[in-house]
Amino acid sequence: MQIHVLTGDALAELFSLSGIEGSTIISRECLIEGPISSDGKDLSAFWQMRADYLTTDTPEEKEFYFEKVAKEFEKLLDLPAGSEINLWFEFDLFCQANMWFVLNLLKQSVKQQNIYRINPIIKEVSKLWWGFGGLRAADLPICLEQRVTFSEKILSWACNFGKHIVVRM
Repeated sequence: MQIHVLTGDALAELFSLSGIEGSTIISRECLIEGPISSDGKDLSAFWQMRADYLTTDTPEEKEFYFEKVAKEFEKLLDLPAGSEINLWFEFDLFCQANMWFVLNLLKQSVKQQNIYRINPIIKEVSKLWWGFGGLRAADLPICLEQRVTFSEKILSWACNFGKHIVVRM
C-alpha cells in the first residue's frame, strides 16, 4: 500500500492533479505553536489539549479539529505492515515539527514500514523557501522519483524530537 502524507490542503490539491497513485493523509497541525505535551497521558488527551488551545477563540471549530486534523493523523496508526509511506514535507521548522510528530506516530505503530522523505525540487536557490508552493503538478512525480529512504539511524534521531511532541500510546 502506498501512502502519501502531505503537508496541508494546498499540496493536497496540487497532488490530486499530479497523477500519482496512492492514498493521502493530510497534515493540518501547527505543532510549533501552543502546548505540545500532555504529561504522558494518552493520545486522545493530546488531541483534546490541542483542540482546546487552537479553538480558544472559535470553539465551534473544535469538531473540525477532531474530524479533519486528529483523524487524519490517526490513520497512521492502522497502516498495513510493509506499507510504503512517503512524507511530503518542506524545509521550514513548521513542516519539520509536523514531520517529527508523524515519524513518532509511525514508530509507535510497531509495524515494519518503508518510510521515505519527499523534498520539493528546487529549481532556483532563491526559491528554496517556496517549497511545494512553487511547483506545478507535473513537478511532483519528479519529487517522488528523487525520494530519500529514512535509515533506521535517521528515524531514531527524528523520533527523539517527535517524542517530545506526542504522548505514548
